[in-house]
Amino acid sequence: PMTLEATSIWFGILVLFGGLGMFLYGMILMNEGLQLAAGDRLRRMLETFTKTRYRGLAAGAGVTALIQSSSATTVMLVGFVNAGLMTFTQSLGVILGADIGTTITAQMVAFNVILYLSFPCIGIGLLLYMVGNRRVVKYSGEIVLGFGLLFLGMEIMKGAMAPLKSSGVFESWVSSLGNNWFLGVLLGIIITSIVQSSSATTSLVVAMGATGLLSIGGTDPLSIAIPVILGCNIGTCITAWIASIGTSLPAKRVAWAHYIFKIGGVIIVLPFLAWLPDLVRWVSDALGTGSDNIGRQIAWAHTIFNVLLTMIFLPFLPQFAALIKKIKKGTEPEILRDPLFLDPRIFGQSFYSFRNTY
Repeated sequence: PMTLEATSIWFGILVLFGGLGMFLYGMILMNEGLQLAAGDRLRRMLETFTKTRYRGLAAGAGVTALIQSSSATTVMLVGFVNAGLMTFTQSLGVILGADIGTTITAQMVAFNVILYLSFPCIGIGLLLYMVGNRRVVKYSGEIVLGFGLLFLGMEIMKGAMAPLKSSGVFESWVSSLGNNWFLGVLLGIIITSIVQSSSATTSLVVAMGATGLLSIGGTDPLSIAIPVILGCNIGTCITAWIASIGTSLPAKRVAWAHYIFKIGGVIIVLPFLAWLPDLVRWVSDALGTGSDNIGRQIAWAHTIFNVLLTMIFLPFLPQFAALIKKIKKGTEPEILRDPLFLDPRIFGQSFYSFRNTY
């Protein structure tokens, strides 16, 4: 099989940073291409399909699956709510949908064919971008190019971690993570807050599981991966929080809601952390993944957490909105949509003058 592997630990660290940069740049290209090719449609989709919590959920999942970033979707929501195009309560269903949509990246990374797809996507995407005359063709090429770079970056990161298999220091580190869920959650929060992409961090964890790095020393890889993934889900909220600085009160509440959704979900799951690996393995086996495919199991752990989060919070969104308003208190600015500077008396006088003149 085709592989890209580093030859030493220090060289692997350099390659890891390069692969992470390529992954994030590919995601930026995909996002930018989609915004330029179909940005207005995506915005209209979010504005229109949020009348009910279930339509908002579907819109959030659909848009995020396309742009591969829940952070980008929540930043758009902050902008919409700040501009008065959407209410704070309407945004809540979209946030939950975005959390489900972002798990698609890890699911795709868990398949072992992405290296074979990445090179054709880079070639085809660059060709479309360079020779495309129409806007849609040109920016579609940018999307395909970003897709290829994203997954090539992921494969480079996987190869960069190959020398760690023979590292005794890394083995002891893995063992300490397996025995302490708090360290795993904290590590996920810190890394994701720095790179501002839960897709990058969770995909990296999937890659580590797929290459056998999390199984060193006989440790259960899911007992390490699941706490880190829980931390990733909290860390990804920082992007929307940064975007909400200087915005209106409802927009700030969107960022607060995202944080409290995730922190609340992690708190709910933590008492069942010992049983969660068994649930993940059961779901994976039921879907034909196989007990030896650790990468796919970790991807399913990410999906299961966000689906459970949605099932818990979706029926109680009005009550959740009221809770956020109590936590983040203040008076919401009134969105004035009617004419602001016309005196109603003018209309009557104008009609009277018009009738007497003619």
